[in-house]
Amino acid sequence: INIAKGISLNAVNEIVKERNKREFTSFIDFVSRCYSKIVNRKIIESLVLVGAFDRFDINRRTLIENIEVIINYSEVRSQVGEEYSILPEIINYDEYEESYFLETEKELLGFYFTNHPVTRYKRDNFINTQNINIYFNKNIHLIMLIENIKEAKTKNGDAMAFLKLSDEYGNINGVIFPSYYKEIYNQIKKFQIVDLFCMVEKRLNEYQLVINGINILK
Repeated sequence: INIAKGISLNAVNEIVKERNKREFTSFIDFVSRCYSKIVNRKIIESLVLVGAFDRFDINRRTLIENIEVIINYSEVRSQVGEEYSILPEIINYDEYEESYFLETEKELLGFYFTNHPVTRYKRDNFINTQNINIYFNKNIHLIMLIENIKEAKTKNGDAMAFLKLSDEYGNINGVIFPSYYKEIYNQIKKFQIVDLFCMVEKRLNEYQLVINGINILK
């Protein structure tokens, strides 16, 4: 069983067992007490990247960049004992771009934990996928994240594209037909935030967007 990609239930149980002894006071304290064959470096890195240590007020990139020196410290401490009190020197780094750690959250957890990338671009009255059904057969504007792009060919050999899109409320598929796709095929990429002008249609009992205009926001 995996709680998140690369994090086993055994690792979680080891962490919970240690936490039940006493609360973790810092990232260094966590590594010193939990680093082992079960809770290995890869697992610790995954926990960092999904925000498990954000409450210690050290950004994720700084933790990742200093993992090696902290692990070395924990190994010395395990040999010498808890009286070993010479803390490792931590070098501070600027945080990752928000898009990077949001993508790693999605990859490791299957969802965006900190915030969905489109949130900052929306106002309260903006349309979202939660109530997309009420706009069936209507043209709307929709701010979405492009999760994936799959190009296809029509019977006539013309290129078109199928998009997997998401916002804070869910996922929806989009389609761009050849007449418009030939205008923008070299502009759209995965993980862009876009303002779509589209029509809401239904295919095989699922709503989808027929995209007729794209404004790239980020």
